[in-house]
Amino acid sequence: MDRRLRVRGITTLVVAGITTSGVVLSTVTDAADRDQRLHVLSDCVTDPDPRTHRTLMTGALPRPADIVDTAGLRSLLYENGPLPPGAGESVAPFGGK
Repeated sequence: MDRRLRVRGITTLVVAGITTSGVVLSTVTDAADRDQRLHVLSDCVTDPDPRTHRTLMTGALPRPADIVDTAGLRSLLYENGPLPPGAGESVAPFGGK
């Protein structure tokens, strides 16, 4: 996956997922080790254990990633002006080809 991202010049990832203590945490850890810029969508992640979720969202994940909600992400995307036509259309889902 890292090679595919680098070939496409992708240096920023937006992470969302169902298990904060599983896939979200491992994705953020791996991507941070590979020097990706990271945003975790606070309103698009959850965990079966609310206490674990809260601990990760306030303690572990803010170190390597910016924690932002979807409205905040929209602001970040438009921070430098509107996106050019077609921007974001080539984004493949996780595991996509």
